[in-house]
Amino acid sequence: MVKFLVVKAPSAYNIILGRPSLNLFRAIASTFHMKLKFPTSDGGGETVGDERMARECYANTLKRSRERLGGVPYQKGKRKMTDMGLEIKDAPEEPFRKIGGERRVEAVEELKVINLSEDDEKTTKIGTTMRPSTEEHLIQFLKKNKEVFAWTMTDLHGISPDVITHKLSVNPSAKPVKQKKRMFGTERSQAIKVEVDKMLQAGYIRPVQYPEWLANVVLVPKPNGKWRMCIDFTDLNKACPKDPFPLPRIDILIKKKRAL
Repeated sequence: MVKFLVVKAPSAYNIILGRPSLNLFRAIASTFHMKLKFPTSDGGGETVGDERMARECYANTLKRSRERLGGVPYQKGKRKMTDMGLEIKDAPEEPFRKIGGERRVEAVEELKVINLSEDDEKTTKIGTTMRPSTEEHLIQFLKKNKEVFAWTMTDLHGISPDVITHKLSVNPSAKPVKQKKRMFGTERSQAIKVEVDKMLQAGYIRPVQYPEWLANVVLVPKPNGKWRMCIDFTDLNKACPKDPFPLPRIDILIKKKRAL
């Protein structure tokens, strides 16, 4: 028996199944093959996903949200889906763009850049399908609350340790690993220096001397030609046990909320 949480909100989806329900059905999902397999009394069952249908349901959900918030829906050609009783408007035929050989999802509508500050450049993007009155109200609201945005790295102060602290779940029997120092070329060394200086100025990191668990940095090229600095936590990840269900179930959260 599966318990469902009924949400009063416009959606193109009938139900959304979480991991506990999939485990109850002993179902195996493959996002790559877009298939879901599960055992039945007559053998194995299988459902095949439809990528176009998924895009249309997603576009229909966004359309309903825009209409509910006073936005202007798209005027692209309609297409009736009699088998599901839905009437939707087609999403863009190819809502992807290629960056550096990779396909990335684009916004479902055109965006425009607005500046929230008169003294310096603090820009953000908003949609272009809103009504003029709604757009003006949104811009004024963003300007009034522009201090809640993190415009630079120094604006990200983090979470106070009095609220919560992070702790690694390291296997007690694991032995500390000190990686051998790697050598980088001139271009990569300069990129590392720039990123480290930014984090030092923002207070994210501080110089320390660790005799153990030392990890090298790894530079990954970005599509724009710059470098993204990462940390090689391969050895540390091997020493941390995997948690397949890090998030509690929704019914547990609701019960705890009621107890408060």
